[in-house]
Amino acid sequence: MTTRFLNAGIACLFATLSFAAMAECRVTEKQLIGAWTQLNDEGFFEEMAFAVNGKQRRFDSWLHQRPEITGARWSLKQCRLTIDSKTDASLSFEFWVALSAKGRLELRESPDAAATRYKRVP
Repeated sequence: MTTRFLNAGIACLFATLSFAAMAECRVTEKQLIGAWTQLNDEGFFEEMAFAVNGKQRRFDSWLHQRPEITGARWSLKQCRLTIDSKTDASLSFEFWVALSAKGRLELRESPDAAATRYKRVP
C-alpha cells in the first residue's frame, strides 16, 4: 500500500514539473527559424529548416542531403512543436522542444525521452 501512494506521489510530482516547464517555456518561433543539422545521430530528422512567410509556417527536412518532408506546416505552443505534413499523415509529429545554453535545439518525443540535438546551420 505504501508503494502505491509513493508511486502516485511521484507521478503527481512529475506532472507538476511538466506543467511548470510548459508555463515557463522560453523557446520562441523566432529562435526556431532557420536550418538545423543533427548532432547525435539519433531521432527522426537529419537536417531540417523552419521558415515563416507572412502567417504561413513551413517545415522542410532532408535525409542524406535529399528532400524528405517538404512544405509541411509547423507550430509552436508552450514548447510543443507540431509538424503536419500536407501530403502524408504518417509524417506528422509532435515534440517537446528546448534550447540549450549553447543554443542547441533539443527535440524530445515525450518530456522524459532522450533528446535529439541539433546545431544551427550558418
